[in-house]
Amino acid sequence: MANVFYFFRRSRMRQDLIQGLLCDPGAFYLLYGLDHLKSQTLSSAHNLDTASTPDPAQGCLAGWINHLTTRLGGIGGDTQTVLTHRRAANRSDLILSTVDTVGIPLVFFKWLGLIRPPLIYISIGLPERIQKMSGNGILRVYRHAFQHVDRFIAYGWEEALWIRRWLELPEESPKVVFIPFGVNNEYFIPRPDIVPSVDVLTIGADPQRDYQTLFQIAERRPGVGFRVITDKNLAAGFTSVPSNVEVLVDVPFSEIRNHLAAARVVALPIHENTYSAGTTTLLQAMAMARPVVVSNTGAIRKGYALEDGRNCRLVPPGDPAGFESALMNLLADGDTTARIGLAARHTVETHLTWPLFENRLFTILKQTLPQPVS
Repeated sequence: MANVFYFFRRSRMRQDLIQGLLCDPGAFYLLYGLDHLKSQTLSSAHNLDTASTPDPAQGCLAGWINHLTTRLGGIGGDTQTVLTHRRAANRSDLILSTVDTVGIPLVFFKWLGLIRPPLIYISIGLPERIQKMSGNGILRVYRHAFQHVDRFIAYGWEEALWIRRWLELPEESPKVVFIPFGVNNEYFIPRPDIVPSVDVLTIGADPQRDYQTLFQIAERRPGVGFRVITDKNLAAGFTSVPSNVEVLVDVPFSEIRNHLAAARVVALPIHENTYSAGTTTLLQAMAMARPVVVSNTGAIRKGYALEDGRNCRLVPPGDPAGFESALMNLLADGDTTARIGLAARHTVETHLTWPLFENRLFTILKQTLPQPVS
């Protein structure tokens, strides 16, 4: 049985899922199919194994590597995790990096021959990271290193296009694969029994969220109630919050469904980006038949079966007036919000369920193994 080694970003919720301390079905998307890998005749290992103890010497080495990388104008990452689990990963048949923070060090280890199995790199904002670097020399080094990745997966259509162009690959190169993200549509379900208690809800702690636009709209619409769910770090940067905006921080995942069900409209204003900023909340809201107004960024512009006015409202990024107009129109027209919500649920059931995502991911895993599994 072929073995796949997963590299995750460490988080308390993900750790609790793996250890069986959390059994919330809606949260298992954080494991990227790890919990269902045996059904594909594949075994797995991962970097969140509590039996692995970080070596202080490796921590010093990782700190020195990241410091040098930053001084040269590059991007660091969780190098210590890669150092700690390198030997275990090398005993596997395939390595899956689920996030850039561990993926970037893995790429350089792969380039240097310190990582031997094929490497699949899930990109979640790699273009934005690379574009922050300056200096043609360091950019050439990174491009050369990333050419040693065996397969890329992107959740944003334009992110996949960017990676192909950056690596000078053909536009349809199978080395870079776009797959839309998914949602557990049996957990996130419509809740007509819950009476809406807030007009507009937004959820997210991604730095690409355009909260300034939302607060500007709230300032102009004092009669509309807004609720923002984010983390304490992002909320600490809110300098001026209108009185009709309620800010909740670090809300438990188990309460998110009720908040979505209690909102008349879900608003997701997002800055232009190529990756999946806001996509998780978008799909959760759609699965619950909530009408959504969302910025039409490169992450969702293609591949998610979204149609303005049918299953959501799409507004160009950086268009506060357009976003406000779409939001107010939905709040004023109950029939339209209900129709869009039902169409959103149907779109999820047809194109964007979690089993569909897992099947697409497992297909890529099997194709990338040294001896592909059918």
